[in-house]
Amino acid sequence: MKEVNTDIELFYSSPKGQAVAQALRLLVNDMLGKLGGKRILLIGSALPVAELLPKHTLIYDLNEIKSYERYVLPFSDCSFDYVLILHALEHSGDDHLLLREVWRIMEDGGKALLIAANRRGLWAGDETTPFGKGRPYSQRQINTLLKNNFFTLYQERKALLLPAFIYGNYIAKREKKLEKILGFTAGALAVEAEKTMYAPTPKPISPRVFSKRLVNSKLWG
Repeated sequence: MKEVNTDIELFYSSPKGQAVAQALRLLVNDMLGKLGGKRILLIGSALPVAELLPKHTLIYDLNEIKSYERYVLPFSDCSFDYVLILHALEHSGDDHLLLREVWRIMEDGGKALLIAANRRGLWAGDETTPFGKGRPYSQRQINTLLKNNFFTLYQERKALLLPAFIYGNYIAKREKKLEKILGFTAGALAVEAEKTMYAPTPKPISPRVFSKRLVNSKLWG
């Protein structure tokens, strides 16, 4: 993962990377609101959004993702009020187990903000950016991932709306205005979700439907 970390550092030190960081900061600042007094963890790379985060934020960077081989984050249960995941989900190896760990270390009612590459966007195939590496996600995939790991969706946003080769500061500042028009081309998906304390109750099956399923099952020949 050190190679991934190096690639990200090099990208965000470039003019294009600085423009992308500006767009991500605008997006994250808009979604997060006030975080004063909250216990915050960032998993992945903090480079694009570091100036937005309170000084007490803990960073679990990409060099530590090697410990995902055991899929255990080195934090106690209910340690954080807010978890931000950036440039990590795509490289985690097992996103379900990672999200279960995030659920475990979050306080009851805590929130998580996930930012991941959009597999249907214009950036997924461009390996010169961090959003063209690792596993990208569709909106449905990332929403399903959160729901299946006991998170309730709170809000969704998109970023990096125009192709990487023309991206710059001028575009970055105007992303919010373009979001409704060009959302389907977005290079990055951002989803904020709240920790759900209990698994959702399954929808009850009527006796008639249940009997029909039994009759049609292999158990009945």
